[in-house]
Amino acid sequence: LGGVELLQFLQHSGFLRDIPVIILSGDDNFELERQCKFYGAVKYLLKPFAPESLIDEVEEALKLSQIISL
Repeated sequence: LGGVELLQFLQHSGFLRDIPVIILSGDDNFELERQCKFYGAVKYLLKPFAPESLIDEVEEALKLSQIISL
């Protein structure tokens, strides 16, 4: 199951659709990144990445999901 397929599955499942998803990929492909964001990814990070940047992105995604839930 690839990232796009996972995002499509989450988008069509009721209670899972609101889970913020950050894609971690080694594929520097603009079209793939665009598709992932279209299907709901909040961020597309390329490997390798600094652990600190992943933590920052997770914190940002959680803040955003809390704002949207209000």
